Amino acid sequence: MLLERCSRAKSCARSSPEFRKWWPKHDVLRRLSSQKRIQHKTGARMVFEYTSFAVTDHPDMKLVVYTPLEEAQSVRKLEILLHDITPSENGQATIKNRQKQRFRQSGIA
Repeated sequence: MLLERCSRAKSCARSSPEFRKWWPKHDVLRRLSSQKRIQHKTGARMVFEYTSFAVTDHPDMKLVVYTPLEEAQSVRKLEILLHDITPSENGQATIKNRQKQRFRQSGIA
């Protein structure tokens, strides 16, 4: 049984009656994981690990998680990009001009 092999699951089972009840009812699904390289419009290339999970009750849906990697200074670039984002009237996020300048001046583009 997978529960005996997984120390995290064993820990959860010890501390949670709900987990002990829930765990046997679910199969562990295969996840898709890989890397994606994204070229941002500011000229920055970033590298992300992405993991795709199936949504059990909705086969037409999936959850995708992107995690920035240190490769190509992706974490730092993402921090800079997110610093000065503001919503616009049409609901889209816009980047302030000073943020673009700071990104270019950082030398990591």
